[in-house]
Amino acid sequence: MRHIFMLFFLGLSIATTSLGAKNQEASIWSPLISEISAKLEERGLIEKKQQWQQNMQQIRRSLAGKTYSSNKFADTMNLALRSIGLPKDSLIPRDHQYAHEYRLEGSKFISGVLTGRRGKHRYVTYLLPNSKSLGLTRGDRVPEWFQFSKPSSKPVSITAKSNPIGKERKTSIKYQEVSYDQLTKQFSLQSMMYYKVSDKKTVSYIHLLNCHKSLDSALDKHLSRKKQSGHIIDLRDSYCRNSGKILNTLLSKKYESSKFYILVNQGTRLGAEHLIESLSRVKAITTIGETTAGLWKENDAVALTKKFTLMLPKGKEMYKPGLRPDVTVKDQFMFSEGQDTLLKQAIIYIQKNQNS
Repeated sequence: MRHIFMLFFLGLSIATTSLGAKNQEASIWSPLISEISAKLEERGLIEKKQQWQQNMQQIRRSLAGKTYSSNKFADTMNLALRSIGLPKDSLIPRDHQYAHEYRLEGSKFISGVLTGRRGKHRYVTYLLPNSKSLGLTRGDRVPEWFQFSKPSSKPVSITAKSNPIGKERKTSIKYQEVSYDQLTKQFSLQSMMYYKVSDKKTVSYIHLLNCHKSLDSALDKHLSRKKQSGHIIDLRDSYCRNSGKILNTLLSKKYESSKFYILVNQGTRLGAEHLIESLSRVKAITTIGETTAGLWKENDAVALTKKFTLMLPKGKEMYKPGLRPDVTVKDQFMFSEGQDTLLKQAIIYIQKNQNS
């Protein structure tokens, strides 16, 4: 546990050194810290109360006289929450894509630009279909306050950067009135590809950001193409709600001898982890990427003031650690200039091991 506390204080020192574009006064966070502590105590999640109180005092002192954005505050608090055993991203700003998935916000206008954090910056990870991104690409660095969804369709002007030494450029993000489910379904359908791994063989590929029930027939047709040496199921940043029909398709008798390669990262969570576990019980699968998020078997989404959501377990000792991949490859998306290095490494691995 000592290394986690060291990680917490290291993250705290980093988080307090820079300012965000839409900062809020530090003094507003103190009541929220008290509210979070009260919710944790209600469920008996703080075993070492004195240690926790000291950590919270340290955060309060670091906020004094400074400004913090919502995302930076969440990053700092999540390090503290991890030190008491809670999963990654337990505290979520409600404009974050995870919060949108839990239907905790009435925002109905979506940018179609998914982002992820590496260090103190935020980068584009995926562009969903029909996103009005106007020139953004995977790997671009965007402002840390960037909103995935919001309650109005008014465009937002931002600056983006494609490489660490390049100049920033201005661009405009437009929001459209469409559901997240609709966009992720379109994304999965458009992601279907075949990659050549030998002179005569290919592997199929599909990225399931969400496991829509209506995708099963399209997935079955995609996997049924002849002369395939395997199938890549990309579950990066997927929560895969309602994965039953997808699982049934993958477990079909016609694929019982097929090789499945599952791409995972730190954002692979909830139903996606369940899908991997269910597949691994009956099939020899190979997972490639990063350790998954881990999850509470049962959790509650607790709405807090200041537009935050706190994910808490319904019972004690219910946490399942993340799944470790069979082949470890870092999901490197920052300044990737549209390239997907993890997918490339996975194809190289398949080419080398397709006959084993």
